[in-house]
Amino acid sequence: MNLFDRDKELIFRIVNGILLIWFVAAIVFTASSIINLVIADPYVDPYGQGGMDVYQIRGLLGSIANVIIVGVALFLINKPKRTEDNKEIK
Repeated sequence: MNLFDRDKELIFRIVNGILLIWFVAAIVFTASSIINLVIADPYVDPYGQGGMDVYQIRGLLGSIANVIIVGVALFLINKPKRTEDNKEIK
């Protein structure tokens, strides 16, 4: 999958750049959400109730959905073209 190939139109190269930056940011945000959910801050919950925050879980699920949507968009925009014989054109 060539994201920035010279054969692609300029608009597709720009969209690929934007989606790639968005994808990397979504992965970083997802990793941050996982770390915040797994490693609890002891000063936030001084009584040790240990309950997971619903908003943290919603944020994690939203960030995972963001990664999936942007990844699928990148794949669909850049999937290889096929001929009648089902062979890839390079």
